[in-house]
Amino acid sequence: MRRICSSGDSHAGDLYPGLEAVYGEDADILQATAAGCKPLLRDAGSATPCSRMAQFIYDDYLRQNHVDLLIISAQWSAEDIDGIARTLDWLRQRRIKAVLFGPAPEYNMRLPGLLARSANQGDFADVQSHLVREYGLLDREFRQTFVARPDAF
Repeated sequence: MRRICSSGDSHAGDLYPGLEAVYGEDADILQATAAGCKPLLRDAGSATPCSRMAQFIYDDYLRQNHVDLLIISAQWSAEDIDGIARTLDWLRQRRIKAVLFGPAPEYNMRLPGLLARSANQGDFADVQSHLVREYGLLDREFRQTFVARPDAF
C-alpha cells in the first residue's frame, strides 16, 4: 500500500479530506501538520513547537519510514523561498518524492462574502479583482524558482 504524507500548516491540513477521499482505499494517508508551522528544514533545531514538528518530520520520521509521496503546503511568503529550496534539495538527495503546493490565493476581503456578492451581481470576474497583488507575485516567483527547475518532479 502506498504511503502519502501531507506536511505543513493548516493549508496542508486542509488537503487531508480530499486525499483520503481520493486515495484512502489505495494508500495510507498521513498528516504531519500544525497551525502556523511551515514544514521547512530551517525550522528544525530550535525549541519552538514548529521546529519540533520539522525535526520530527525530517530527522525522525522520514529517515526511518518510507513514504511514496510527501506533500508540502503552507501559507508561504517570499521569505520562505530559500528554506523551501533547501528542504526540496534535502528531499531530492534522499530520493524522497515531494510535491510542493504553491501559495494559496488570498483576497482583500472574506471569500464567502465576495463570492456571494459576485453571484448576486452575476459578475464572477469581480472575484479576480480582489486577489491580493502579492499573491500573484509570489505565485510567479514560485513557478520560476521551483517549477522551471530541470529536476522538478
